[in-house]
Amino acid sequence: MLTLNVDWFQLFEGRTHASGALYLSMNNLPREERMKPENIILVGVMPGPKEAKIDQMNNFLESLVDELVELYGGVTVKTASFPNGTIVYATLISIACDIPAARKTTGFTGHASTNACHKCKRHFSVIAGSSKIDYSRFDNESWVTRTKEMNAIYANMWACTELSAERADLEKQNGTWFSELHCLHYFDPIRCTIVDPMHNLFLGTAKHMISSWKDPGYLPAAVLVRMQCLADDALPEKDFKNWTLFVKACQKLTGPSAMYSEIDSAHQLLGDFGKKCEILYGNSSITPNMYLHMNLRELMFDFGPVYEFCLQVTFMRVFLEKAFNSTFLYAYFTNLLPPIIQFLESIAQVMLVSALLPLPCLENGHPPVLAFNLPMFLQVVTNPWYNVTRSEALPPTTLPIKLQPLTMMKDDHYQ
Repeated sequence: MLTLNVDWFQLFEGRTHASGALYLSMNNLPREERMKPENIILVGVMPGPKEAKIDQMNNFLESLVDELVELYGGVTVKTASFPNGTIVYATLISIACDIPAARKTTGFTGHASTNACHKCKRHFSVIAGSSKIDYSRFDNESWVTRTKEMNAIYANMWACTELSAERADLEKQNGTWFSELHCLHYFDPIRCTIVDPMHNLFLGTAKHMISSWKDPGYLPAAVLVRMQCLADDALPEKDFKNWTLFVKACQKLTGPSAMYSEIDSAHQLLGDFGKKCEILYGNSSITPNMYLHMNLRELMFDFGPVYEFCLQVTFMRVFLEKAFNSTFLYAYFTNLLPPIIQFLESIAQVMLVSALLPLPCLENGHPPVLAFNLPMFLQVVTNPWYNVTRSEALPPTTLPIKLQPLTMMKDDHYQ
């Protein structure tokens, strides 16, 4: 069971060149294992220099989808447990990206459109006298849910239309593009496109609310410096009470586990928070992230706590660091080759003897000589495909955990 993440990043410091990457994580692995870089599959890299548009995204997704179709039917793979091969099946069960990347990947129009929700059919109006979309109204029980079947029809209509004007009309009516993921007959883009909690709750709404408080002057610069300890004194009581609704909801939603009753309670708190924001700050203050809060309950019922499906880490940084370690070393040794060679040759005959580890003895009673292998060392440095990066994790036996006897805290410790 695979989760796909698409993310863009700045490849060069101080430049606007944006490259992208597609990753897969395996949900069958334990939570503590699945997000390790060595267990993430780097599917492909989008070179840029700008973020890919929907038609460009499909060019990168096409090869992935072809392999996913094959994997759905099963392929024979040799594994450690089955050296002669065993049939392995794979399915794509979710898309976990920030909102813009998720919409491009699964074929929905962006959050700035009037059909901006990938879960419901609601058409948003424009606030009078402005170009801002009105995302208010948190009574999601009255929303009409999109269906996989109709979404596939809309996507096919868009793909069969070549005229830009007609495609724009279809996008406005249906909020749907064609994505290569529609070729996976089992995949439901509506149900399986995640509202990423990190961006939705913290980088989205929490950051937005700070701006809402700064505009009326609740938080001058001097207060922002001491925000952590003074927020409850700086905000008017009605604003602070509304903010606590959001905080309580986040506490219930972002733990490593959650009960159904807690998810229901958080859903109610987020609804009340949004309605109160409409009253306090006006409809123009409601963002797409705040509107999407109302979909978190359904997503958690489908996929579990947010720890299960939150994949918002830029793994590309780790991949690049590992891939270019050998390049950095090669450049270093190219510039310093003669002195380094002389130094290594001078120590090549040094005998390595450890008093900590029992070493087998030769017939003459002396410990073995572990000679330094200069050609092998240089091969590691100069060959980027050699499987040594010098950044491997140390084995657990390197730093054994020393278990101490259990001691109880004293009363004065609590004080």
